[in-house]
Amino acid sequence: MKFKKIIISDNTESLINLKVRIIIQYIIIIILLSILYSIILLYNKEKNKNRTNIKLNSIPELEIKDEYIPLKSWNNCLAKNKLIEFINNISNIPKEARIAVFDLDGTLFQETDPVYNDWRIYQNRVLNDSNYNPTEEQKKLSNKISRAIKEHIMPDDLEIEVYYNTAEIFKGMTLDEYDKYIKDYLKQPADGYNNLLRGNAFFLPMLEIIEYLQKNEFNIYIVSATDRYQVRSVIDEHINIPKSNIIGTDYELASINQGNETGYNYKYNKNEKLILKGELIFLNSKFNKINGIIRNIGRKPILVFGNSEGDSSMANYAISDNEYNSLAFMVLNDDLIRERGNQASADKMKKLCDKNNWIHISMKNDWKTIYGLNVTRNNKIY
Repeated sequence: MKFKKIIISDNTESLINLKVRIIIQYIIIIILLSILYSIILLYNKEKNKNRTNIKLNSIPELEIKDEYIPLKSWNNCLAKNKLIEFINNISNIPKEARIAVFDLDGTLFQETDPVYNDWRIYQNRVLNDSNYNPTEEQKKLSNKISRAIKEHIMPDDLEIEVYYNTAEIFKGMTLDEYDKYIKDYLKQPADGYNNLLRGNAFFLPMLEIIEYLQKNEFNIYIVSATDRYQVRSVIDEHINIPKSNIIGTDYELASINQGNETGYNYKYNKNEKLILKGELIFLNSKFNKINGIIRNIGRKPILVFGNSEGDSSMANYAISDNEYNSLAFMVLNDDLIRERGNQASADKMKKLCDKNNWIHISMKNDWKTIYGLNVTRNNKIY
């Protein structure tokens, strides 16, 4: 068999090369178009992402707040339920009549651990203050306080004696100096407790009552036998009420330049300083608390919170012949574990509550905590 030789002309070869070049160009164009398409997709995706971020950033972030739970440190008890029931039925009571008064020591604040706070302040001034030179009589009174601590007694005559003499030992101090002295004292650790300063010894469940009442448009007053200026220092940063809402024992003030001139005759001059004159004006204790309420508030409260017979007068005053519904509550110092309770005193107060239609508050049974869960008693001996 013979094969024919195939001869490819130059024209045929040129045609093949042209087709190959065209195919290669098409491939390149497709690749370029694919790359361009990918770039466009990425650009649009990033653009949309930025738009989304702008929209999200333009929406204000909502502030998340803890839900308010009234009286959260309280167990389910008669006192809590009575108070809530009372507040749920005050729509007919005008705001100006929504007045609640609180005793301080033993009601809102640690009272007898081991004795009254103002007794300890007196003792601190006389025995521990190197800037003060006490008299022999003042030292004797301080020794009486020491004996009361040791024997766990609270004589009434000692209470009156301390009030009269406290004015004298701070004589000459300005109100700012007195405020600083009290606050410095309150920075010390609370006797008999772990993780507690004297100034933080407030009963948390009672502070919750104040908060609850304020949310229901009550005007809160503190009516205490402790002097007015000292109470202002004690509650500062703990209870948000005006200073004018504190009613207490009053010490006379004088100008630093007044000398022996009476307040009736002396004229106050510009830039003078006021100082404690060293004289007691008014002892805001027991029945006198009614005088304090009338002079400073001018109308009956509809809620009273106390803890002792010293608060009985203002409690009965509030719930007698009141034009609005009214209640009185008394705190029983019956917790012998978390606080320095006194069962005999608590039992006596509970009987008075039953007799006078006051509602008792049991520190032992009604409160989940007293000063906070991290606060515990210790076995310190005074």
